[in-house]
Amino acid sequence: MTPHYAPPGHTPQTVAVYQGMITAEKNLQAATPADDPVKAGDGGMCSNITLKSKLLAVAAISCVLVAAIVPYFVIASQGGSEGTSSVPAQMAPSPSPAGGATAPAAVPAEVIIERQKTIPDKTFQYRRFLSCSDLAVQMEGQVQQGVTAGIADEFTYIVDRNWLSSGYTPAPSDYCSYCDCSNAPPRNEWPGPMMALEAREGAEADGGAAQSGDGGGGGASLSSTNNQVQGVDEADIVKTDGKHVFVAGARSQLVVATALPLTEAAVLSTTDLSLFGLSVWQPADMVVSSDGNSLLVIGHVTLTQKGASTPDYVQSTVVMLFDVTDKANPTAVSADQIEGQYSTARLSGNHAYVIVNTYPAVEWVAVRRASPLPPPASRHRRASVSIQPPREGYKRVMKRTAPMYRKLSSGSLPTSAWGGVPFRGAYGDCGQISYVNSTIVDAWVNILAIDLTPGGQKHGQSTVLTHAGRGGTVMVSAESIYVAAANYDYAPARWSDATRGGTGSVGMWTVVLKFAMNSGNPTYSAQAEVPGALINQFAMDEHNGYLRVATTNGEVWSDPPTSTNAVYVFDGGMSPAGAVEGMAPGERIYSVRFAGDRGYVVTFRQVDPLFVLDLSDPKNPSQLGQLKVPGFSDYLHPVDKDTIVGVGKETQTSSDGRTTTTGVKVSLFDIANPASPREAAVTVVGQAGSSTPVSWEHKAFTFNPSTGLMAFPITENGKDYRPVYDGVFVWRVTGGSLRLLGRTTQSVRDFASEDSWFYGYGDDVRSIKRSLYVQGGEGEETLLTFSARQFRAHKVKDFSLTAEAKPVASVDLTKPDCSQKPWEDTRRGAAAA
Repeated sequence: MTPHYAPPGHTPQTVAVYQGMITAEKNLQAATPADDPVKAGDGGMCSNITLKSKLLAVAAISCVLVAAIVPYFVIASQGGSEGTSSVPAQMAPSPSPAGGATAPAAVPAEVIIERQKTIPDKTFQYRRFLSCSDLAVQMEGQVQQGVTAGIADEFTYIVDRNWLSSGYTPAPSDYCSYCDCSNAPPRNEWPGPMMALEAREGAEADGGAAQSGDGGGGGASLSSTNNQVQGVDEADIVKTDGKHVFVAGARSQLVVATALPLTEAAVLSTTDLSLFGLSVWQPADMVVSSDGNSLLVIGHVTLTQKGASTPDYVQSTVVMLFDVTDKANPTAVSADQIEGQYSTARLSGNHAYVIVNTYPAVEWVAVRRASPLPPPASRHRRASVSIQPPREGYKRVMKRTAPMYRKLSSGSLPTSAWGGVPFRGAYGDCGQISYVNSTIVDAWVNILAIDLTPGGQKHGQSTVLTHAGRGGTVMVSAESIYVAAANYDYAPARWSDATRGGTGSVGMWTVVLKFAMNSGNPTYSAQAEVPGALINQFAMDEHNGYLRVATTNGEVWSDPPTSTNAVYVFDGGMSPAGAVEGMAPGERIYSVRFAGDRGYVVTFRQVDPLFVLDLSDPKNPSQLGQLKVPGFSDYLHPVDKDTIVGVGKETQTSSDGRTTTTGVKVSLFDIANPASPREAAVTVVGQAGSSTPVSWEHKAFTFNPSTGLMAFPITENGKDYRPVYDGVFVWRVTGGSLRLLGRTTQSVRDFASEDSWFYGYGDDVRSIKRSLYVQGGEGEETLLTFSARQFRAHKVKDFSLTAEAKPVASVDLTKPDCSQKPWEDTRRGAAAA
């Protein structure tokens, strides 16, 4: 068993290292971690990788990929972590009660704006455009007759069905679990990678399994999505009305199934979303109305202009409304289609809010010619932080001055191309579109609101609000929508101005826009500016009318590092109220969680400081304590008022002084004494390369606060980054302890096979993406796991550390098309799943 890595002074109360269903726990005397960061070297990330001959190609590719994301895995030298706090001398921090560590002082509201040095010295105002030409100028473009369409013009676009090919070759291990492979050629003659054909022992492929107990009846219901804000439901790929489940299955299949009682678990209906043009590559998100009879399905559709001499592709988001009163016969009622990329969606009350980001379509037109020309070969694609730079001899002409939008009724759903209803601009006048001056205006943010009031007269009606500006991180409270967009000041004079941006700063700042929902009629409310950038939606939170925002400002990987971290508080009008600045100089934020009057911030560079903040007085927020431990947490989840769970990565230091990530780390933090938090228990799963989707998707995390049941997927790696297991790991979190119960998988991969490293083209349809628990009733505690292929139910008491838990129910949500024999396909990925 691989020893647990712990640097000097790190002695958590309970440490568990989990690998290959073998676990060891050791009770240690609690101690305050020493402030002893490990020094890291300058060696290249791939300099000491030993490649086995059979994994040469994969390891080489991995080396390149890892080197590309070196800030995430390799920790820079200790010298950079000695960065200075941004708190001036007159606000010097006093010693913290937590073992001699220093705590940043609270910042009075009157000096917050003065302290935001990276924000340009400009006035930020929410305005409306004077004209379409004004809009184009703000987007650093122009309008030109013959190129720029009128905002009220109609456009005829149709679904480009060439983009609907699945491009997927089912893996033999999955395909042969359902289809006859007796006449299949040897595996090495199949297109794509070789796979083991043997199904895992005990895997059910026929959709049937023994039932036990009361089947989850007797008033039981399914848990909901792991939402950030209580009462605000987030769109997801698996939704439930308490008894039924709606699953965005493999290759654009919308599946509705009975889940409770388990004795009646079965698929009720399957809808092919590709008939509506939805892409097979991007799983659809869904929102269910409060009565469970209306379902919004949000997907991606590629369009092309009808009759165009040259291809003109448009990426669009479709929000389809289904009547699912009859679960066996979902009916498409209407659809809203808007140009742009889907960001996220929420259900608050009886209204759904869908956020879509649209980048304008432009043509580079030669200055001396009236007709469009191809852009210069040297022109790069749009940078993520600035508008496309000008090119000599060309001008940037906008093809449209507003995103295209159309509403489709049931009479036009579905058709093979959706060409019967024209698009038009979401607005009839550019003066109806707003923006914030002094910010980067290179896109549109669209808020589509849809009424889902059960039996309401406006059921299905929608409104659109379009704001010209950069979209980004979205947080939604019960009554407001916050959109935070990072901006960067790259003006030439900026680099010689030492007072603006601070020493070593790159001028990074964020504009936070606040929109009021107004029961389905969203309107602009206010905005605020903060230095730095946000890590994700959990970096924002609204509590008692105050917005809290956590940011990292400056460079972490510069020499010396200039980064610092802060939490800013704003009142309901987005005026500054208070702040805590100067946290963890030289590091960056990896995770944030606000819980009532408390805030928790995890930063990382060499070790993982957990900061505990007191936000009970918005005008005088303060740091209560901090804890330094190895590794870091990507996601924080409150268990109760005294404990919080962190999920992330463990780290270790190599012989040459480099600090690298290893397995998935699950930490239980005891915060009963906020001045001296401690790591009460730790479990580490797998070795280097192990991962969990919880690191980037919190909806993969499941927790039952009533019983302490915790579950989420992990891909566990062994030696040489080779995967050895892919499934859901299950814990019990009670009484300040963290106990691993067992694990379960739906995969039929033979991980002992060398070629199982490659698993088909695309995602593993048997990889578990979500899990739900059965709550209420008098039955036994039950956990349901969902992949795109199946859902299974397990009694929690059946999980163990020595054997794979057997399901008590198993339902096939989708199946591969057995008529599409992968070994007969000569084109990569032409066989559909």
